[in-house]
Amino acid sequence: MSKFFYSINNNNNNNNNNISFKNHTLIWPSLTLGNIGQLTIDVLICSFEFKRIGFIVDENIIPIIGNDCFTTLDNNNGIMSTSIEVYQSSIFPSITLVQQRSPIVDGRIPNFSENLFKWTNAEEIKEILFLSSSNANKRVDSQLIGSQVRFIKSDNIDKNIISKLNEMNISEMELTVQSPEGETIQLSNRLTGLAKEIYSTINSDNNNKVSFLCLNLFCSEGYNTNEALQMSNLIYNFFKNPESSSTPQLKTPSCWKLLQGPTFDQSLFF
Repeated sequence: MSKFFYSINNNNNNNNNNISFKNHTLIWPSLTLGNIGQLTIDVLICSFEFKRIGFIVDENIIPIIGNDCFTTLDNNNGIMSTSIEVYQSSIFPSITLVQQRSPIVDGRIPNFSENLFKWTNAEEIKEILFLSSSNANKRVDSQLIGSQVRFIKSDNIDKNIISKLNEMNISEMELTVQSPEGETIQLSNRLTGLAKEIYSTINSDNNNKVSFLCLNLFCSEGYNTNEALQMSNLIYNFFKNPESSSTPQLKTPSCWKLLQGPTFDQSLFF
């Protein structure tokens, strides 16, 4: 396959500046309802000193460029943002974050999925964790109370991960429900797009070394920053040192000030 990842410091160097992804968990946002995944990645980048280490460039992604999403008055670097960026942090040395700001070209999800899967194998990434969301209006009765997060896993997932999720009171996505007549009704696992494609690929071969996990939050479309903070807190608690009892100080990026667009000119009405 052609080159997929480009280091930020030396884009023409094939050794990618000796950046390592070996045994990492790759956290990827699903482009789904409420953009919970993308908003969560924003919070994690700002809160835990994640630094951009490079870009993913692929012909199946719509190219975009925009202003720096994390510029502040104290640090006005004006670095441009692109379609898919990759971040790492010394605070969580076994995690790599991906921020995807542009959709996959219509009809090209299988192609991009194949390139991503080849890259994760080549880099010896341990696990792909998708952050997703789905429509709360389509919940079944058992999903109406308790945690609004569910997990979907591949068959080769580490059992310790499932144990930890259970300790955090996160249940596996319900795949069946009983009707009033006693019939078993099959339910969707709520996976869509790239996550669905990667899940199918990994589960198709028991010898795959990369495992799959998706955390799905039930939500409604709207101003979903609170849900993103909730998901960020969950990610922190999942990956933090077990001996740590500290509460994360979550931060939001400067670009969130524009989520609802500019304010109206009040002089028009008063």
